[in-house]
Amino acid sequence: MEQKMKSDSDYFLYPFKGTGYFLTHPSLWLLQLFAMLVLLVALLIIFAVILYFAWPLPGFGFWHSLWGILKAFGLSSAGLLIGFVVLMPVLLTLALDKMVRKILLSLEGEGTKVTFLKSVYTSTVIFFKTIFWRIFWPVVGILSAIFLGPLGVFIAQLGIGHLAVIDGVDLTLALQGHDTAYRMQCYRERRWQIFSMGFFAALLSLVLSVTILGWLIWVPGVIAGCTLWVLSWPKKISTS
Repeated sequence: MEQKMKSDSDYFLYPFKGTGYFLTHPSLWLLQLFAMLVLLVALLIIFAVILYFAWPLPGFGFWHSLWGILKAFGLSSAGLLIGFVVLMPVLLTLALDKMVRKILLSLEGEGTKVTFLKSVYTSTVIFFKTIFWRIFWPVVGILSAIFLGPLGVFIAQLGIGHLAVIDGVDLTLALQGHDTAYRMQCYRERRWQIFSMGFFAALLSLVLSVTILGWLIWVPGVIAGCTLWVLSWPKKISTS
């Protein structure tokens, strides 16, 4: 059995640790990379369509055109964020659930006894209990794209990173057998740590997105990092 991390003081590094873990465990690749490829294609289509319609018309001054181009990229990033919010639950259900189960089996030495249907049900409950952020980030992403131009690109990435960490932490807790009340307690107690992890996940996303294909490993890496982080917490007795 692999040795678990004990320290929780370096929580903000777990998106990077999770990406490293994912890259060094080929047994996790096949389903995740296929699912991420489908997600990436869908998000790129959304991004490209919005970029096409938001692209400024020719005939204006240089600075006006430049601002219009930057705003178009910001709006496209906001559209990407909305697409991520809609499609992430599907990805969690079809692929990431299985990856987290494999990581828990590897690191804890035993598989989770939580059924697939119960995992989906409890994750749906948490989805609605954290609905504020799922509405907040798309709204802020659109407004920042309109009024802040290029800064909207990073804000959209921050929203995606934050939501990915929320879902990754919750999925791990759910598969460990913890009930909704305990998982919401963990979320409230560590909400600023979760937000900080989302910030660093956003930085990692920006770096990986330079290669485009690098984004294929970003979501699995962040979710794996959330799993490693949860496993570093003091052991709790399951309440379900």
